[in-house]
Amino acid sequence: MKKRDHSLANPVVGPPLEVDHWVYHSGFYDGPLSGMVELTDGRQLWAAVAEECGCPSPCAFYRRYQLYVLSPFAALQEAERHADFRRWVGTHADFYKVAGEWRRRIGSTHNQGLWQRYYDKWSWRDAHRRHEGMLVNAEPVGWFER
Repeated sequence: MKKRDHSLANPVVGPPLEVDHWVYHSGFYDGPLSGMVELTDGRQLWAAVAEECGCPSPCAFYRRYQLYVLSPFAALQEAERHADFRRWVGTHADFYKVAGEWRRRIGSTHNQGLWQRYYDKWSWRDAHRRHEGMLVNAEPVGWFER
C-alpha cells in the first residue's frame, strides 16, 4: 500500500506520533471516533477524529486523529466518566491485548437496569458539550492515522 503524503490538506496540528493502542473509545462508528490512546512511549492522550476518507476502496479508508494533552481537571473528569461507564454500562469500550493484538471487548455489558445510573449522571445531551469543553484548554500535540 502506498503511503499518503500527509503534508497535503492536513487539518491536524503537530507532528505524527506513534500510537501503540487504544485504551478505550468514547465515540464509535465503524471504528473509534474519540477516546484515550497510549503512545509507544507510554503517555496517554485524548484522540478525536479530525479528518476521514471513506473512499470506496477498503484500503483507501482512513481516519486521521488529532491528539491532545487534557488539562488536569478535564483528565480527572474523563477518568471519572469512564470509570462510571465501566461500572454501570460495561467494559465493551475498552481494548485488551489478545494473542498479541489489541481488540475491543465486544458484548461485555452489564444488565440494562444499571445503565440508567450512568445516563442520569452523564446525559447524552451533555456529551457533545463535555467533549468540546474538554478540548477548549487541551493542547494539540500531534496526530496519527488508522
